[in-house]
Amino acid sequence: MSQHLNANGTPNNYAQNYYIGSNTAGNPNLRPETSTNFSGGPIFRPTRWLTLMADYYYIRKNHYIAPNPVGTTNVANAYLAGEALPTGVTVTPDIADPQNPSGQLRPGIINLGYVNTNKLVTDGFDLSFEANTQLPGVFHEVHWYSKGTATFVRRMNLTNPDGSVYRYAGTLGPYGAVSASGTPRWRANWSNTLSWRKLAVTPTVYYTSGYRTTAEDQTGSGTAGNCADALQSSSFVPLGQCKVKGFWDVDLTVNYQFNRRWSAYANVYNLLGFKSPYDFGTYGGYLYNSSWTQNGVVLRSFQFGVKVVL
Repeated sequence: MSQHLNANGTPNNYAQNYYIGSNTAGNPNLRPETSTNFSGGPIFRPTRWLTLMADYYYIRKNHYIAPNPVGTTNVANAYLAGEALPTGVTVTPDIADPQNPSGQLRPGIINLGYVNTNKLVTDGFDLSFEANTQLPGVFHEVHWYSKGTATFVRRMNLTNPDGSVYRYAGTLGPYGAVSASGTPRWRANWSNTLSWRKLAVTPTVYYTSGYRTTAEDQTGSGTAGNCADALQSSSFVPLGQCKVKGFWDVDLTVNYQFNRRWSAYANVYNLLGFKSPYDFGTYGGYLYNSSWTQNGVVLRSFQFGVKVVL
């Protein structure tokens, strides 16, 4: 730091926070993965028009192939301190500081290779229901079809070759493997189609739960619950933002069938105008998570069209 200062003693531009690149190369010595999975659960049909389902799923991959799970921040710190780097990991230095070309070069790219980790285990629950019936009374000409699904991720744990465990469920991890989209514990949707003669209207509700601004593949095993370790207290994550809020979205589709061949439709996305919650930790989108909340950035949008069956 002392080599990269302005005349008044403050850090110059070279010493400011920046993103470190990450590069992953192939490894010809990898072992093949083996996997075990199981799913099962009950199905209830309390009436002829209603079905309820619940499944537990379990997936385990042995010798799971993943980028070397060492934290890039830890590698950068070791490089700057002149310490030995993990086996198979190298650092490509950044360009020199224009104000002090002879000063220490900061790390530009962390070069990792793929490795066989010990195992990856994930399990959770898939819940769903389906209703299909005519409405009663004066609405007897209206047909109602409803379907809802929800997935709860109980755990998603990566066991490294050294025995340490990265716990990703409910966090931004795995940070590198999925472009920091993270692993929300809950995702759900519920659609209802009301059909009357040639007209069909379908509102659909989507929900993605919030998650912590931590990622153990960046900050190390056991840090998922520690807000102080949120992405190594990066300046991009404001102090106090330990968690990103959940996101709701409601879409609406209207379809009119003129005859067997011709129909017209109109779609409204993000009907209620929900906004994306701030996510300062991800890099998939600027200040928001593009994997789960893209509609919250675009906000309300419309699509119209005519469909012809030839």
